[in-house]
Amino acid sequence: MDVDSIYLLIIPISLSGLLSGIIAGLFGVGGGIILVPSIVFTLDYLNFNPLITMHIGIATSLMLIIPTAISSVLGHHRMGVVDYSIIYRLTPSIVIGSVLGATIAQKISGDNLRLLFAFMAIFVSINMMRQIQFVIGKKMPENIMFNSVAGFIIGSFSSMVGIGGGALSVPLMNFFSTPHHLATGTASALGLVIAIPSAITYCFAHFSI
Repeated sequence: MDVDSIYLLIIPISLSGLLSGIIAGLFGVGGGIILVPSIVFTLDYLNFNPLITMHIGIATSLMLIIPTAISSVLGHHRMGVVDYSIIYRLTPSIVIGSVLGATIAQKISGDNLRLLFAFMAIFVSINMMRQIQFVIGKKMPENIMFNSVAGFIIGSFSSMVGIGGGALSVPLMNFFSTPHHLATGTASALGLVIAIPSAITYCFAHFSI
């Protein structure tokens, strides 16, 4: 890989970072849905070991989500569209799920992680195009069991594919009549809760390849 080839990658990488930041601010997602494929394609172009490029892409995406989420949540906080009561109820199980999901991902092959990410990307696409909003409750449940299960699922799946969790948490909050702007702002904060423990876990990763 010569220097000129590396320089050619700067523009698409910068654009993907910009796009992920915009998406994070608009939709409450961490931008991983853009970052992961961009990083993986770049690593493949640079001839990295294909067995671990997906793992590296996911781990790097989660690390990048941290500053993105901080910036996003500060903006939403200033507008008063962050529901901290939801964050408090979901945080413990999200942290546990994030650590476990990142640990499990280290044992999964790169090809299987690609499939898992593809399914998540399809889910995100369908959800964003959906015009009919299903509502099953007037407010987010305060039941400990519900929040424990919901938080664990959000944290574990998000950390396994390198996203900020908005793809799961925003629809969940919408199902319980949370206004979309409030759900988006709250999801930004939840993305930070997911990204920090996940990124730390990946820092000590031992991949099975």
